[in-house]
Amino acid sequence: MIKNSVQPVAAAAREETLEWERLLGSLWDNRWRLALATLLAALLGGLYALLATPVYEATAMAQVEQPTSGASLLRQSLDNAGEQFFRHAG
Repeated sequence: MIKNSVQPVAAAAREETLEWERLLGSLWDNRWRLALATLLAALLGGLYALLATPVYEATAMAQVEQPTSGASLLRQSLDNAGEQFFRHAG
C-alpha cells in the first residue's frame, strides 16, 4: 500500500508560521547586539567620512582676449566669413 505523505494545508501553514516566529524570536532576543553593531558601524563610517582626505582633482584653463570695438568685431567676422567662402568655393 502506498502511503500519502502530504500534510494537510492547515498543518503546513502552522509549521511555516512557527518557522517565522523562531526567526523573529531570535532577532528579538539579540536586538541589543544588533543595535550596538549598527550604531558602531554608523559611528565608524561617519568618523571615516569626516577624517578621510577627499580624493578629487580639477583643472581649468582660461583664455583672456583684448576687448575689441563693435566695428572691428564686425570686420573680423566678415573677413573670416569671406575667407571660409572662398576656401570652400575654390
